[in-house]
Amino acid sequence: TTTLTALQSTSDACSWTMGLDIYVAGGYTAGYTAKADVMKWSPTTGATTFVAAASLAEKRGDCVAVMRHDHTTAWVIGGYTSDDWTQAVSHVEAFDVTAGTTGAWTTKASTSSPRGDKAAVFFNDAIYAIGGEKKDGATTVVHDTIEAYDAVSNTWTEITTSKLPSPRFRYAAAQYGGSVYVFGGQPTAVGTGTAAVNPVTNTVYAI
Repeated sequence: TTTLTALQSTSDACSWTMGLDIYVAGGYTAGYTAKADVMKWSPTTGATTFVAAASLAEKRGDCVAVMRHDHTTAWVIGGYTSDDWTQAVSHVEAFDVTAGTTGAWTTKASTSSPRGDKAAVFFNDAIYAIGGEKKDGATTVVHDTIEAYDAVSNTWTEITTSKLPSPRFRYAAAQYGGSVYVFGGQPTAVGTGTAAVNPVTNTVYAI
């Protein structure tokens, strides 16, 4: 076990590996204030501290990060800001590691639907944002939809020919071979409380 010193304490952040470096972005403070901070760790150098990278343009937690297979670009997608807990955000940013010493972020086209607590994968030269949640007042609306991002045209398109068999949020996903796998999560949410109110599942889907 290696103990590292981060720039700040955080929860519900997102992370990715780019080249020989690991990045951690966004998240919340202990008081659930969303953050825009981005931290970088270079394990191959023997470093035991994170250093600051360029900050996100939009602070958020419950986000997801996806890296292009050739390690040239990473994207941070959706999540929640602490400015308005009644709605997830559809904001998308791309990270250019070659821009200066700390890299730089560029705002890209927003997802078709606001999505928090979703998963995303890079597959066949596209990003797929899968499931997740948004808010309708005090009610959580869980997505079963999938949308794909084309970086060349900077557009998101909902995949009308494919959906999750049932809505899912707060789950993990991974791409392997010719499929994307979705692991567990919650199919629905009503208010807050015990597992009986917010049930979880052990279902695995292959898309």
